[in-house]
Amino acid sequence: MKRLQIIAILALLFVAGSASAKSDSTLCVQDTIDLIPFESHRTVKLGDIITYTGHVHGSVGEQFTVDMDKNGVLRYVDTEIDYEQDQSLGMSGADGAWKTYIFEATKVGENVITVQELFRGKVLVERSITIIVEEEK
Repeated sequence: MKRLQIIAILALLFVAGSASAKSDSTLCVQDTIDLIPFESHRTVKLGDIITYTGHVHGSVGEQFTVDMDKNGVLRYVDTEIDYEQDQSLGMSGADGAWKTYIFEATKVGENVITVQELFRGKVLVERSITIIVEEEK
């Protein structure tokens, strides 16, 4: 009987602890806005994180570039690559990946992000997305 009580108490502490951790972590998380390739405008709040993800496959010649106005409204944060296959040393090919550009809305205003999809160096598609940054209300 005592074992059941201890198990029940541990389970209760586990549930309470994970609920507390979840509520604490959501207090400091900024909104992440995933841009959609075919939208032309997007309104975000000051401090939001904006991402654009596209497919790349270097050995085939499939690439894309992301450029933005240099007016301080958006700040480039980082680029992340998530390979579809294992990239162990000595493995050939299998370099298809999803590439994500990450930006932060740092100033109220407008910024244009231009995306170019390339195949073997030739621009296949170019599109622009106007990002409108507003103050949080």
